[in-house]
Amino acid sequence: MTAFLLVVSNDPELFGKARRALAGDGRFRVSADLIHCDGTDAPLTNLYAVEVASAEWEDWSPTGGAAAAVPAPPFAANLLLECRSPEWAAEVGRLIAATVDEAVWLIDSADVVWPAGEVEASRLALD
Repeated sequence: MTAFLLVVSNDPELFGKARRALAGDGRFRVSADLIHCDGTDAPLTNLYAVEVASAEWEDWSPTGGAAAAVPAPPFAANLLLECRSPEWAAEVGRLIAATVDEAVWLIDSADVVWPAGEVEASRLALD
């Protein structure tokens, strides 16, 4: 089973900035459209840009302390973060947040919205 989070920001260059920032970290392999960890130096991870349809989010009810601040995903830049380790997902969120000027949020599988630099790994839902 693939576990994933949605990474959301108003920054239209979100993927490019994440790619440039993580390219210097030896745990990541970076290509034009994918940021990957092969499981050798960090948990198996894929990170890539996605577009989401408005219809998929019509009944979305985000929760968590940052729910009011996050932009609706259909109107924001989105990355899909595939990873099974909550600790590693939180670390990747912190790395991305440190490189993007705009606010960045993670949305977990329970629809909890986390500021990317403040994720509590022990409470992160990756179902």
